[in-house]
Amino acid sequence: MEKATCDAVEEVIDDESTTVGVQVDVVHRRPTPVGATVIVTATVVSIKDARVTYDVSADHTLVSGERVEGIGRGTITRAVVDRRAFLSVQP
Repeated sequence: MEKATCDAVEEVIDDESTTVGVQVDVVHRRPTPVGATVIVTATVVSIKDARVTYDVSADHTLVSGERVEGIGRGTITRAVVDRRAFLSVQP
């Protein structure tokens, strides 16, 4: 789900910026069997200051082709930061 949030803003933020996770509130409602394909969506619901909040959800498709909806759902918030400054932070 975090990757989907990154992908959702990749083309709208400049190359000098990136996003970092701030808060994740996700409920995992059903297990995904081995071999199933997980489909994740991330929809921007708000942008305030340098914070982007997304509604996220996940479904999966079984090997048989059956799609099971609502295996996970929640909210993720990410902050837009300067890429160079973030990557140069030392622990």
